[in-house]
Amino acid sequence: TGVWQERSNEHSQTATTKQWTLTTADLWITTGTWDNTTTGSWYSSYLGAGSYDASGGDDQYGWTGTGTIIESGAENWMYDYGSSYTLAADGTWAVVSGSGLGQGSKTTDWSDDASGDYGQPLDGGSLTGTWQASVENRGATSVEVAWTLGSDDLWTTTGSKTTTSNNDGQQSYTGSGSYLISSAYDDAAYGSSTTFNSSASESGSKDWSFANAITTIYAAGGSVTITVSSDSGASSASHTYSANNTTDAWSDSGNSSRWDSRDSWSQSLSEAKQSYWQESYITVTDSAVALTMGSTDASGGSSFVTGNHWLSNSTSTGAGYSSQSISNWSDATNAQDNYVYAASWSDDYDAASVLTSTFSDNNHAWGSSSNSGASYWFTSSTLDDPQGGVTTSASDSSASSNSSSYNTNPDAAGIGSPSVPALAPAIVPYFLLGAVLAVAQLPTPTPQLPTNATDPSALCLLLSPAVGPAVIAGGPVVWVVAGGAALTLGSYYIAGPWIGEQIGNWYYPPEGGRPQYWRARIQYAGVLESCPVYVYGFGPTAAAAISNARDRVPKGCGDAGNYHHPRTWRLR
Repeated sequence: TGVWQERSNEHSQTATTKQWTLTTADLWITTGTWDNTTTGSWYSSYLGAGSYDASGGDDQYGWTGTGTIIESGAENWMYDYGSSYTLAADGTWAVVSGSGLGQGSKTTDWSDDASGDYGQPLDGGSLTGTWQASVENRGATSVEVAWTLGSDDLWTTTGSKTTTSNNDGQQSYTGSGSYLISSAYDDAAYGSSTTFNSSASESGSKDWSFANAITTIYAAGGSVTITVSSDSGASSASHTYSANNTTDAWSDSGNSSRWDSRDSWSQSLSEAKQSYWQESYITVTDSAVALTMGSTDASGGSSFVTGNHWLSNSTSTGAGYSSQSISNWSDATNAQDNYVYAASWSDDYDAASVLTSTFSDNNHAWGSSSNSGASYWFTSSTLDDPQGGVTTSASDSSASSNSSSYNTNPDAAGIGSPSVPALAPAIVPYFLLGAVLAVAQLPTPTPQLPTNATDPSALCLLLSPAVGPAVIAGGPVVWVVAGGAALTLGSYYIAGPWIGEQIGNWYYPPEGGRPQYWRARIQYAGVLESCPVYVYGFGPTAAAAISNARDRVPKGCGDAGNYHHPRTWRLR
């Protein structure tokens, strides 16, 4: 059950004027104007919650529990636009002006949390425990656009739209149990007793996370769409079991004759496994080209240890004799397996739809296994006669063991223990160069992502200022952080042909004609400082100007002289 609400409004106003003029040819000519402004908005939201029975299974393998689902969402949109036309004497309408703004957002949230108890057989008893599961889906969309009416009576849209979606989940369980049974029988001639005891414990967990972010930048010459996706997950589980059994028996037939025996055995088992994986990719597309880059990383391991032991001991006595027999054996197994996998790939479609692909991977697996066993037996007997007792005995023992190991990449790091690779997010700048999309990988050190990676002011990464080979005037630069948000930090652009003369390290406009130079200006947004920061570079070519500007790194608010080396800077 839940509640919802919705509201909307729109106001439109139109003004029309007409003028009629009578010419000397006795013809009426109509001229005039037409103006319109429209504003509006709408909003909707909902909130609901409910619970359900999460029980299931059967009498042997069953679980009980309850779950709760909560959902909410909101959506709003606001717009304001207007246009003006004039009516010419020839009866045609012409655009005077037209512009508008629109912005909106949408959020959704859905969660499911459940927990309870479970049980399953354990020998003659039961293993019981608790379980928990949760999942959450979140989505958000933000739009901010501007409309401009051209002289051709066509509207042009500029701005951006960003959509993010996240899916996170977690499951876990833990349980234990034991079983004990014993019996006994005894009379004058025979007796026996048996005891069996076992215990087990288990636990496990699994979690996953899927994130997707799509940013579309609308420009007069076309649009660019960036898709950033990252998926990750981990799981672990363990199980232990042990059991032992003892049986005693005896008999007494009189005449000093008696027989006794004890048989016992024990068993133990321990196993565990864990795994981790992560996948991510970035896709950048415009009307002509498309580029996708991705990576996959995974690691995991498992272990298996088991042992068994058995012992039998019996004795018998009677008139003039006695004997004993002992048998004993044991075995053990210990196995380990581990793996680490990493891969990267790219698909690049150019303007002619020709595909260029790359792929590289590294697969490392290693493990070991050992087995051992031992056995022993012993017998003895004694006979009594008038000349003295005679004792005979015999015994024997044996032991065996073997081991093996494998390693698919002896030179790889991490041999001997599973490891989860430290994965640095890929940071990629892109530039819209007419109909060509250039993508370059930044040579960054391993950055540390903060908790709130979608907040530009909280992002603290050590970046290189290196950018692409060329950009057009006003071209946006977007730093894409894999697994996070797309952050627009500023604009790199060429200011155009610049005529100047060199005075020290500066160029100033001359009073007369001088050789032409290109000036490149780099503007950093307020993410770095509370005010814009500019850095200039000059050169005989556009590429040289950009290169010179890139060598100059801003350190604070100010003009072109406010820069320093080395070629690294930190986002505050």
